[in-house]
Amino acid sequence: MATAALALFVGFLAFARWLVRWVKNKGSESPPLNPPKPPEVTPQSDTRDSMRWEGRPASLADHFVGRQTDVDKVAEAMNGSSAVVISGGAGTGKSRLAAEYTHGSGSGGFWTSAGGTAAQTLAALAPRLGIDTTGLNDDEIAVEAGRAVAALPQGLVWVIDNLPEFGQVNDLRASAANLTLLITTRDSRRNLLPPTAEFLPLTLLEPEAAVDLLRSQGAHKADETVLKEVADIVGYLPLALEMLAARLGEPLADANSVLAELNEAPNPLSVRAFEDVAGEKLGKLEGVYSAITGTLNSLGPDTRQAIAPFGYLADEPVPLPLALALTGLDKDGLGKLLTECAGQSILSVSQDQLVVHALTAAAIAATNGSDALQLAINSDIRRLSAINTDDPVAMRAEISHHEALHSRAKKEKTSEDRSTLALSNSLAIGYRALGRTEEGVKLDEETLEARVRVLGSEHSDTLSSRSNLAGGYRTLGRTEEAVKLIEETLESMAKVLGPEHPNILISRSNLAIGYRALGRTEEAVKLDEETLEVRVRVLGPEHPDTLSSRSNLANGYRALGRTDEAVKLDKETLKVRERVQGPDHPDTLSSRNNLAVGYRELGRTEEAVELDEETLEARVRVLGPEHPNTLFSRNNLIASYLAAERDADADALAADERFPADA
Repeated sequence: MATAALALFVGFLAFARWLVRWVKNKGSESPPLNPPKPPEVTPQSDTRDSMRWEGRPASLADHFVGRQTDVDKVAEAMNGSSAVVISGGAGTGKSRLAAEYTHGSGSGGFWTSAGGTAAQTLAALAPRLGIDTTGLNDDEIAVEAGRAVAALPQGLVWVIDNLPEFGQVNDLRASAANLTLLITTRDSRRNLLPPTAEFLPLTLLEPEAAVDLLRSQGAHKADETVLKEVADIVGYLPLALEMLAARLGEPLADANSVLAELNEAPNPLSVRAFEDVAGEKLGKLEGVYSAITGTLNSLGPDTRQAIAPFGYLADEPVPLPLALALTGLDKDGLGKLLTECAGQSILSVSQDQLVVHALTAAAIAATNGSDALQLAINSDIRRLSAINTDDPVAMRAEISHHEALHSRAKKEKTSEDRSTLALSNSLAIGYRALGRTEEGVKLDEETLEARVRVLGSEHSDTLSSRSNLAGGYRTLGRTEEAVKLIEETLESMAKVLGPEHPNILISRSNLAIGYRALGRTEEAVKLDEETLEVRVRVLGPEHPDTLSSRSNLANGYRALGRTDEAVKLDKETLKVRERVQGPDHPDTLSSRNNLAVGYRELGRTEEAVELDEETLEARVRVLGPEHPNTLFSRNNLIASYLAAERDADADALAADERFPADA
């Protein structure tokens, strides 16, 4: 027994050191790290590419208690079936069962959380497949993921955790036909599943298994009668039993004291709040609530305050960069928090994300202080501002959590609260960055209407919403509506901000783009000339906004047939962008493409060919051969070859098997 206790302590020490080292050394672009396992874990190796299992919970090995029969049922169902569904209520251990099956089977595969649609669920698989999602929306990513899956070998498993409803199953099976799907869900409507999908309902633990689980962390001397009462109070729910097992395994733990605590009647209002947030009808609601909150109360006050935002997030893994932003901790502080909470089964850590169970999150929310939601909203707005236009990969990984917090803010603080409106504004920008423009426009419309009503039509926040909505309309091709909004915004901005404010210049530039799209090219060029003159003077000739204005003006000149002037501007812009932003930056590649178009229009076809070849080579290397921008460059190069009377080269490029045949 002493040897086991020593091993337990050494294991926890190694785990704690890894967590602190991870948050201290991890950069935003670092590859996933493989942590030492917590002490209850026996390392397992997959027979295929183990890195594909990123995000899967670590195995509990010998400490996985009471579910071996269910593992055997999963194994039997997976033999020859294309999709197996594990269905059960919150806290019944669906994800744990799926994890233990895949660890024990040694199968290769993937672990992802489900999205709200089949496209979003498939898009979540893209990073595991090495797909660059930059500049693609969910539907486009789903197509790329489907192509990549089709090239995989047979025999791989895709675990889709926490599927919201069965309507996605047919589409997912069609898109991932050569993967075997293992799905966890709370949806119990078996009749909605396709007949070929296996359905496995998961029930609560049997009393004997529940007692074994309570003993699994070291409570071997506890009275069995007391443990049976403890298990009964929490309704034999595995989640609650795991938390209690951790508490009972502590050196000075007393099972009778834990039982007495569980028998105390909790605050009815808090229990009701817990039930409302959990959205579950639990058989022993008060017992489960007391078990979770008792564990939360054992945390230090600073730790308890830091985890408060986790009560408002989605029932999905939380990327550690988001956890850093929401807790307000530095890297060392987050490492200590993760160690303390993982030891109490409040959360678990897997690679570069943490998992808080939905019932635990509900208990956190129900027992948070009065200012916790406001602090979480403020932190989330700052996080969105940091990633919503510059880091679409992080945005896509975090979007469900921002949506969940936004939904909570609207419910508890009203949709007209200023901080809620600020969060709405930031979330809409994030939607547009992910190509979810319809959703962004809808949210911008709601935000603008509320801000006009609450703040007035000329408040700076209102002007920001109007400008954002115009951008969404323009993306959707609703150009006339966009132009009208920008004209209204400019008129109000001029009164409030002055003629040379950066936001004024952005709106003027956007208005010129709208005019050009409507064929009002002379007006667009006039605006672009004025905007460029101010930006050169105020921001300098090499500022990114100045370069954007110069590029826009070149487009206007080209549309008016003033191609020599356009080429001159494009050459200047390309030279600066290559030096300042680098030869492979998206803006640099855009400038190189524009200059090639100008050369082609002037009959300087060999120069156009040279530039188009450079652009295509860079985009194939950086974006891949199937990215829309790469295909655009491929088509431009074909046009340049034809203009240069190099028909054979054009035919060869058109037949190049690197590119999709239908592009």
